[in-house]
Amino acid sequence: MAIITLEDVSKNYPGSYGGTPAVQDTSLSLESGEFITIEGLSGSGKTSLARILGLLQAPDSGSCYLGQTDATRIGDAERTALRREHIGLVFPDFKLAGDMRARDNIEIAMSYDGVKPKDRRFHAQRLLKQVGLAERAKQPAGSLSGEQKQRLAIARALANKPWLIIADEPTNNLDPSAATIIMKMLSKLPKQGYAVAVTTHNPAIAEYGQRRLPMRQGALEHGEKSQPREANSL
Repeated sequence: MAIITLEDVSKNYPGSYGGTPAVQDTSLSLESGEFITIEGLSGSGKTSLARILGLLQAPDSGSCYLGQTDATRIGDAERTALRREHIGLVFPDFKLAGDMRARDNIEIAMSYDGVKPKDRRFHAQRLLKQVGLAERAKQPAGSLSGEQKQRLAIARALANKPWLIIADEPTNNLDPSAATIIMKMLSKLPKQGYAVAVTTHNPAIAEYGQRRLPMRQGALEHGEKSQPREANSL
């Protein structure tokens, strides 16, 4: 069953001459265990598409189904609850609380769902171990390296056991070596049952996808399935 399905979605931003089309008549389906990359230059619409996939903004037209729920037909509060429960988000600038400990950045994501403190701590520590940061649990997030911050951001995205991970330009602020580590980490997640969508402007990063989808001027081109780069052990 598809985790998320877009049907003819479009998004325009206000401006002169009718506004700027960011996403145009785009359809897309992503299943559990699938890893796609959406590749495009700056201004191609890939971040706008990622925001629609992540239920951070609604399209102007078309439908966006998360499971069986059309997220375009529910209110903001319901959409926020749906996103918090089923979607994990990873951003290029990490969006961590720099003065909080690494573990606390993960725990706070679970606190909104009423998880008991003891259970939050256990689950957060397990996730830190999964991303190779177990020894950094009590270190302020702001003191971590860029690669470590993105590892932590991935752990936070997994905190509520989501169906779907949306990573918008997750390697944009990393050097090539750190970018490789992060992409290998993300490419392991589909084997655990997650659906993963990554946006990038970098063709080398796009090669990690099972499906590599170019985006040009707001239009998504449906590429062929490809042999993704191997997710070797870190």
